[in-house]
Amino acid sequence: MFNKILIANRGEIACRIINTARRLHIQTVAVYSTIDADAKHVALADEAIAIGESPANQSYLVIEKIIAACKQTGAQAVHPGYGFLSENAAFAKACLENHIVFIGPTPESISAMANKDRAKTIMHNAGIPVTLGDASEALSQLKKAASKIGVPLLIKAKSGGGGKGMRIVHHLEDFDQLAASAKREAKSNFNDDSIFIEKYVEQARHVEVQVCRDKFGNVVHLFDRDCSLQRRHQKIIEEAPAPFLSEKCRQKMFQAACKAAETVDYHGVGTIEYLVTPNEDFYFMEMNTRLQVEHPVTEEITGIDLVEWQFLVADNQALPLKQSDIQYTQKHAIEVRLCAEIPEQAFKPSTGKINYLRFAKMHELRTEAGYRQGDEVSVYYDSLLAKLICTSKNRQSAIEKLCEALIDSTILGIETNRQYLLTLLQQAKFQQGELSTEYLNSMCLPEKQESDSFDCIAAIAVVYYECYLSNMKFGGFRLNQSTNYTMTFFNQDKAVVVNCKKLSDGYEFQINETIFSQRFTMNQNDCESFSLQADEKRFHVTKLPLSMHCQSAVCELTLQMQLPVTNNFATKNENALMAKMPSTVVEVLVKVGESVGLGDQLMILEAMKIETTITAPKAGVIKTLFFQAGDVIREGELLLEFDV
Repeated sequence: MFNKILIANRGEIACRIINTARRLHIQTVAVYSTIDADAKHVALADEAIAIGESPANQSYLVIEKIIAACKQTGAQAVHPGYGFLSENAAFAKACLENHIVFIGPTPESISAMANKDRAKTIMHNAGIPVTLGDASEALSQLKKAASKIGVPLLIKAKSGGGGKGMRIVHHLEDFDQLAASAKREAKSNFNDDSIFIEKYVEQARHVEVQVCRDKFGNVVHLFDRDCSLQRRHQKIIEEAPAPFLSEKCRQKMFQAACKAAETVDYHGVGTIEYLVTPNEDFYFMEMNTRLQVEHPVTEEITGIDLVEWQFLVADNQALPLKQSDIQYTQKHAIEVRLCAEIPEQAFKPSTGKINYLRFAKMHELRTEAGYRQGDEVSVYYDSLLAKLICTSKNRQSAIEKLCEALIDSTILGIETNRQYLLTLLQQAKFQQGELSTEYLNSMCLPEKQESDSFDCIAAIAVVYYECYLSNMKFGGFRLNQSTNYTMTFFNQDKAVVVNCKKLSDGYEFQINETIFSQRFTMNQNDCESFSLQADEKRFHVTKLPLSMHCQSAVCELTLQMQLPVTNNFATKNENALMAKMPSTVVEVLVKVGESVGLGDQLMILEAMKIETTITAPKAGVIKTLFFQAGDVIREGELLLEFDV
C-alpha cells in the first residue's frame, strides 16, 4: 500500500478522504487555491501545497499543477474526489505517465463513460436499455434531431456530471438559448462545451447502483440508492436502499450494473445511474467513474468504507468480500446536502463568512463537512457546505432523526437550505415514497404562519429571560425574585415587544396583542446554544453577541437585541441595477444606447458555477455599463444604469 497520497480536491470530500487515509496510516497532501489557503481540508492534511489562483480553471482543474505537486511532495498516488478532474481521462493518463497511481479506473474506462453519448451507445450494445437521443456536433443538426425526438427533451454536457450543463427543453423555440447556456456551464465546469440531447423521461425516479470491481475481474454491487429529489438537476436528498421498489426490478438493475462495469473493464468504485418509470421500466442514464457525493448512505447500510476499497483496488489488491458476503445491515440511511443557497429565490447561491456553526450531536447522525466556523464561503466553488446522514431501524425513523438533526444544526452568517430540507422531509408525499425527479418542481411550500413565528419568539424570550434577566451564568442557574419582564427585540428595524411571565408550570407570553401560555424544558448545549422542547415542538436557540437566533421544524427567525444601525445617507437609484452577490460577468447582452423592454435579458452572471440572467425591470434605454465579460463584481456594485 502506498504511504502518501495527494488529494486533488477541496471541501468535504477532501476531508472525508483524509479521515480514511489517517485510519490506514497513509499520509495526506492537500492542494489549495489562493482563497482556500486556510480551508478545513488544508488544516486536516499532513502537508499542503498551493496550486494557483481562486478560479478552478487556474488551480484545481490544471493537470500540470497537480502532477507538479505530487512530484514536489513525493506523493505516490492521487485521489481525485468528485468533480474537478475526477472523470478526466487526460488527468488519469498524466498520472500513469508520471508513475503516479491514479485512485480510480483506467483512462480508457473513464474515456468510455465520460462522453455521455458514447456511454449510451456502449451500454445499448451491451443490451442495457437506454433512452432515445442524438449527439450531432453541429447545433443546427441537434436542433433538427430535437424536433424529431420531440419535447420534453434534455440537453446534457457530454463530459458532464453533478447536474452541471443540463437543461430541460419544453418548447423548441427555447432550444438555442438553453443549448448556449448548457454549453457555457459545461465549459466552465469540465473545460468541454460539447453537448447532446435525449428524450426526457417524465415522472421518473433516479435510482442508482453502487458497484466495485478489482483488477482481477471480481465485481460486486453494493445495492441501490434513490436520488430522485433534485433541484437544478442536482441531488439534495439521497437514501439507501431505494424505497418502494420491487425485488424483481432491483435484481435486474443489479445485474445490468455489474455487466456495465465488466463491459468497460472497470477498476474501482463506480455508480450506474438509471431512470426508473412508474411501471418499473429502467433506462441507463450514465456511469459515474468516481466516488459519489452520496456514497455515505451506501456505507451506512453495508458497513463498508468505500474510500478504503478504492485504495485497495488501486493498490492491485482483490476485493475483500464476495457478493454473497455483502449484506444489508437491515437499516435505512438518508442524506441531505446542506448548501449555501436561498431556496425562496430560485436557489440563488449565498456567500459570506460563517459566523456560527454547530452540528447536532446524535448517535444516529454522521456529518461530513468542508467548512468550520469563521470560514468564508466564496463565489468560486460549489455551494455544498456539509452532508448530514442519519441511519436508523427503518425509513420513517431515519426521517424523524434527520429532522431532529436539522433542527439542532445551526449555520449563521450565510443563507442555507436547512429549513427547505426540513420542509421536504416532513412532506406527506415524500414520507409515503411518491418520488420523482420532478417532485420539487411541483411541490408547494406551506405558507408561514404567524403562530410559528410567535413560538420562535417565545423560545428566544425564554432563553433571554433565564440567561440575562434571571442572572443565569452559563453553566448554572440562579433564580431571581421577579417573575415578570418586558423585553424588546428588533426584527430588522421593527420592534418586537414581548412580555414574559414565569408561571409555576411554564410561561405566559404577550406578543403584540396575542397572549398564550407555553411550557418549555431547556437544555444548554454550550455557552451559545440551547435546545428547548414545548409539547411536541422542538426549538434550537443560538445566542450571539448582538442577536438571538431560533429555528424549529417550521420556522427560522433572528432577533436583534438592539436597533440595527442604518445608513441615513443611502440613496436609491431606481434606474440602476445592483449586484446582489459576488459574481463573474459571463456575457453582456446589450450595448449603451440600446432600447430594452420589460423582461429583456441584459447580462449573464455566474456564481458558484451557476448562471443567473439579469433582466430589465422596466422599459428604457441603456445609459451606462459598468462591467464587461470576464469582470469579477462585488456584492452591491452597480451593474448598469438606464434612462426611462
